[in-house]
Amino acid sequence: MNILISVNETFLDIAEEAIFSISYNNKEHIDFYLMYSDIPEEKINKFKKFVEEKCNNSLFPIKFAFPEAVKIPQILDGIYVGIETYYRLFAPFILPKEIDKILYLDVDLICMDSLEGLYNEELGENYFVGAVDKGVTGEDLKRLELPEDYQYINAGVVLINLKKMRENFTAQKLVDMVIEQSKDLKYLDQDFINKNFCKEIKVVSNKYNWLVKTCKFKDMPYK
Repeated sequence: MNILISVNETFLDIAEEAIFSISYNNKEHIDFYLMYSDIPEEKINKFKKFVEEKCNNSLFPIKFAFPEAVKIPQILDGIYVGIETYYRLFAPFILPKEIDKILYLDVDLICMDSLEGLYNEELGENYFVGAVDKGVTGEDLKRLELPEDYQYINAGVVLINLKKMRENFTAQKLVDMVIEQSKDLKYLDQDFINKNFCKEIKVVSNKYNWLVKTCKFKDMPYK
């Protein structure tokens, strides 16, 4: 199983918890790909050691290097959000070409069950597979010029068809599109994905998008 995360230095501790919970609940070997831009090498090495020794999986750190992407607006309502949130869009052009699909996961989650079912969902001609975000309003759909009955997905847990993205886009094309549409992207890359790929997104069970206030993570032998 191939899983992608993107994180800055501030969220490395949270990422450890997420990766441990994923590893604990998924028995097959996982190749984690970490996209980052500015994390000290010693912290990357420590993180890699944690994934390999504590989680019995592999970590492949990939430093993001596409200068044009810095032109993407990174301020939302006066708050700096960081370029890392857009990394999932550029994964097709940064990850090894032999990888045809990858499961992107936000690091502020705790995995409570196997992800095998989601990872093995048939992509078909779809660019993305994800679960509905129940918090999106009709006003949000109108803002993005989407139909009233559109099922807007949460991009924090999403299966990406890397092969199809490579066939139909370039990294520069995506940068240009994001910059052109930035004034309408209240929820940043998540809005971008829903707005531009709405006809080629497969919606799956909302069990992959539960928001929980408590969980049994304390029962996992984390540390």
